[in-house]
Amino acid sequence: MQWRSVAWSSAPAALARGTRCRALRVSPVAIPTGARGEPVWPSGVAGSLTHCTGYRACTVARKDDLLSIGIDAEVNERLPNGVLEQVAFGQERARLASGSDGICLDKVPFSAKEAIYKAWHPLAGRWLGFEDVDLTIDIAGRGFHARLLVPGPLTGSKQITRFHGRWDVELGIVAATTVVETSPPVNRRASLDSSSREAVASFTSFADNRSSCIEPPQAPL
Repeated sequence: MQWRSVAWSSAPAALARGTRCRALRVSPVAIPTGARGEPVWPSGVAGSLTHCTGYRACTVARKDDLLSIGIDAEVNERLPNGVLEQVAFGQERARLASGSDGICLDKVPFSAKEAIYKAWHPLAGRWLGFEDVDLTIDIAGRGFHARLLVPGPLTGSKQITRFHGRWDVELGIVAATTVVETSPPVNRRASLDSSSREAVASFTSFADNRSSCIEPPQAPL
């Protein structure tokens, strides 16, 4: 699909070579791209890049804290005709029927699934289609919960079957983020929501700058 083919971009990569790398005590290095155009991060670093018209961003963290991160930014405008039907299916579209003032809700599942894919790919190393994820959007709470419809990657002895994350809209940008923790605590959903909430808060707070690194989300103690 054309949309997914431009999900990654090297445009924000220079951002990852500066302050954030120094904050992680990693020497600034070039960020090469993999076979699908995905960023290849230095050893021990997890990160994610995103860009859309008028905005670009990156976020990084140590893999001691987070195994993988996915962020996505989209202009708060309706998807072109016919695209939503390729992104959201059945009950997913029905869940959006309640609507929300000033928010193009069709962009929310698109952005959330893009963020999930960016967190999925470094762990699975394979494609994840829009149809491979069953997504529930929490409109009031600005969260999302996703159930994988295909076998997920193994992290240690556990298989990933779900992703949880946050989304928000600020200054005309729809932002979504999800994280995969290295050592999930007992209350996994609450912890992931906490990490994602911090990440998306930083994400949207930079919207006015239009070109920024995001503070690395901190894994809860």
